Amino acid sequence: MGKTTLMKYCDRHSVAERWPLIARPVKNIRNVIVIPVLAESDYLFQTLSSLAGIGGKDARESLVICVINNTEGQTGAEWVKRDNAETLSFMRAVVDGPKMRRTATSSMPKRYHRVWKLIMESGLTLGYVDAATAGNELPARSGGVGLARKIGFDNALSVVAGSSFDDALFFSLDADTLVEQNYVSAVRSHYEARNPAAALVSFSHVAVEPDGGDEPIVSYETFLRYYVLGLFYAGSPYAYHAIGSTMTFPATEYLSVGGMNRRKAGEDFYFLNKMRKRDPIETVTRTRVYPSARVSERVPFGTGRRMKTYDDGERRDRYVYDPAVFAVLKEWLDTVTEEAGGGGPILLSRARSIQPHLADFLEENDFISLWKRLENNSGGNKLLLERHFHGWFDAFRTLKLVHYLTERTFPKRPLFESVAVLLDRCNSGLFVPGFTGVRVPPADDDGKAILDAVRSVEEGIYAPWQVPAAGRQGT
Repeated sequence: MGKTTLMKYCDRHSVAERWPLIARPVKNIRNVIVIPVLAESDYLFQTLSSLAGIGGKDARESLVICVINNTEGQTGAEWVKRDNAETLSFMRAVVDGPKMRRTATSSMPKRYHRVWKLIMESGLTLGYVDAATAGNELPARSGGVGLARKIGFDNALSVVAGSSFDDALFFSLDADTLVEQNYVSAVRSHYEARNPAAALVSFSHVAVEPDGGDEPIVSYETFLRYYVLGLFYAGSPYAYHAIGSTMTFPATEYLSVGGMNRRKAGEDFYFLNKMRKRDPIETVTRTRVYPSARVSERVPFGTGRRMKTYDDGERRDRYVYDPAVFAVLKEWLDTVTEEAGGGGPILLSRARSIQPHLADFLEENDFISLWKRLENNSGGNKLLLERHFHGWFDAFRTLKLVHYLTERTFPKRPLFESVAVLLDRCNSGLFVPGFTGVRVPPADDDGKAILDAVRSVEEGIYAPWQVPAAGRQGT
């Protein structure tokens, strides 16, 4: 990736000049961890403490950028502003800390002294962006987590723009997400061995109430894994978890896809969708991140919103897409692979024999004309034609088809019953080479047993990608 490309991106697309990084002078940084922060004092300092545990060379070569933000005219702004102000005070103290230890600690609440000390002793560099105070707030129309992540990563580009650029890794984290001590080393080992376009870190949600209060997050995490497992079963190249706090990618790849989008929610889904159109996305299981299962209304969907609806008595996670939807998707993707050379009309006819509403969906998307364009752009190369097809039939269009079939043909079914059906299909050995099977708990069994079974299957899927790394250490 040439410096010209970097300069063009910074000139045309970067927002770093509008929201600059504030940090001590840094050098030899190879890892940049970006954390959006919106009134997060109850969680952020636990996350920073876990990052300080990285230690050693990994910590000395890492910069954490906290993008402290709120949006113009935001509901509950006064409470948000007070919380952000406290966090900004801490950040200033950390940046000034090495030179002004006594002054630095005197300017922050005592409850943050331990975190400050851990960061100072770890060798980790902490910087921040002020996107919260008057004049620096995010615009009401486009402000949100997408823009906050973009601010952080655009600033990260300038940090690694020198000799370390081709070797630099970017890590996307959330303020309420804990990491393990080998977080950086395990991810970096994976890239050094396999050089993927992007790699996601395995995750496990942290329950808010350890004594019987984890039913909502068990259901939600099982729902997330069920959907991805269904995509694996179908053979979709978009079978991965689109969770912002699990994303990692080289600086060069960030630049290649035009940087982060500005979406207020779902920014991770659309960003990874672009990434996957270029190259496969892998998952690192040698370490893990732990997102919180807190209730939140910050975004219109995602973990926090699901926990809120559960608190309000809505138990939507108990019903999921019928496994038959993934069977239709599998047969359709297999048909495209086997009969790509037959032309659009033949493929559409095959789709109608698979499921009439599948054909209706394709017709509504003008599939015949689309396929002709794909053929013209592929020059008779079947592999290139399939690649172009998956560029069109991407993660977003796949999800639209799943919704389409659910609304018209296959109503949602109970979560654990559906998972059991899918696990049985896993055990048939149809789509996981070398998979030896997993015990399928009864559909009415403890939800945790079902979740553990799904996690086991995922581990089996990801196993061929893994490389040796330091042993996992819990937080």
